[in-house]
Amino acid sequence: MNKKVEKIMLLIIVVWCIFITTDFTLSLFNHAPIFAWPVFIYRDGGTTEYYGLGYKVKKYKQAPALYDPARKDAIFKLWGFSFDS
Repeated sequence: MNKKVEKIMLLIIVVWCIFITTDFTLSLFNHAPIFAWPVFIYRDGGTTEYYGLGYKVKKYKQAPALYDPARKDAIFKLWGFSFDS
């Protein structure tokens, strides 16, 4: 493989990992992701699903009557794997 192509592929992978790490860290602290787009907004008080490149973040914001205290406020999923944050 050409060295230039290898460097470009490596750069793309590194940038993608930075996107994932940043949005995962933000979901740990219950903040909206930066590198993902809001796709679905539910009518339960503002729960939003964000989609990124190969992952999604679901940020819960529910009305007090619907709130389940046992559930986390944000969930990060990466291609079938689920990390509760």
